Amino acid sequence: MATNSDKQEKWRGRHDLKVIGAGFSRTGSYSLKMALEQLGFRPCWHIIDIMADDDKANALMWWRNIDKKIKTDKYSIDFDEFYKELANGAQAAVDWPTFFYWEEIAEYYPNCKLILTIR
Repeated sequence: MATNSDKQEKWRGRHDLKVIGAGFSRTGSYSLKMALEQLGFRPCWHIIDIMADDDKANALMWWRNIDKKIKTDKYSIDFDEFYKELANGAQAAVDWPTFFYWEEIAEYYPNCKLILTIR
């Protein structure tokens, strides 16, 4: 049977999420999204992207039970499923839900860079 340390060693993303915006909403996250995309980190996931797109809104259903999974068995979470598949291969992510889970996402993608925005 696999132990938590075994699971932890294997718990790494295969998708290459490069940048996480760890600041709350309304701290310049949309401006950060635009800047990251201009720098070539396309696409950059931001909650505003789903406002008028039903298909992308369905992607948020993926996050529905994340809180429970993080508290019980975070190593069962496959962030690649969201960032690679449902977020169209995002190279960067800012705003909700990314900022809320930035520690777990940074652990899953250990080579990504973090940008903290404050107000």
